[in-house]
Amino acid sequence: MTSLSEFLLTGYYPAITFMVFVFAGMAVGRLDLGTAATRARLAVTGAVLAVLGYAGSWVALHVFGGLDRLAEASGSSVGYPDSVAEDPQMREFLREQVMEEAHSISGQVPTDTWWWLAVGTPHTGTHFEMAEAVGQALLVLVVCLWLAERARVLMYPLTSVGRMPLTVYTGHLLVIAVVVGVLGPMDWHTPWLLEGLVIGAVAFALAWRLLVGRGPLEAFLAMSADNIGELYQENRRSRPPAP
Repeated sequence: MTSLSEFLLTGYYPAITFMVFVFAGMAVGRLDLGTAATRARLAVTGAVLAVLGYAGSWVALHVFGGLDRLAEASGSSVGYPDSVAEDPQMREFLREQVMEEAHSISGQVPTDTWWWLAVGTPHTGTHFEMAEAVGQALLVLVVCLWLAERARVLMYPLTSVGRMPLTVYTGHLLVIAVVVGVLGPMDWHTPWLLEGLVIGAVAFALAWRLLVGRGPLEAFLAMSADNIGELYQENRRSRPPAP
């Protein structure tokens, strides 16, 4: 059973990290995305965040010596004497080991040194990685909005996916669970696995939009919200007036 600390801080998708993306999405959702000024501000903000994320991590690791500090910590953790890290070849080997470990992290960086917060590789949850992710998302959003206005037919399959994000996201997890359950554990680099998921998601969303309309989970959430709102209003109307 997942503990509260694992859910919030140390899990594969720690809530404290991913709420940053949720809040960013909520903020963007309140903007008027149809205006050129808003899109320009989003593009500039996205570019600045992406540059800060990538450049900030690179400077911290390569200019301020973060990568060397991580290499020293890595060598010490596996029993290498401190003098070994002074050898140029061994230091380069330890640097490569550190970057390989950084690319394998999902959810939480190691806690043996603060310098792990300087990495910006995907899924590490550091401030640099979050800046990169939000910045890239804003830039992609602006590009997609521009394309959606100028190539409606071409973008129709993708906008169909965008109309039912909860359904598609939940559905791909269910598909993965079924595939893994039937075929057993597999390497994510299995040929055509990613391509199959993407094509399947687009085909499903396109067919559902043409034949039914709103995504099933989106429709369910909307119905639930409407029912809760009606119950709240009925409860307010049934209360006796205040004296």
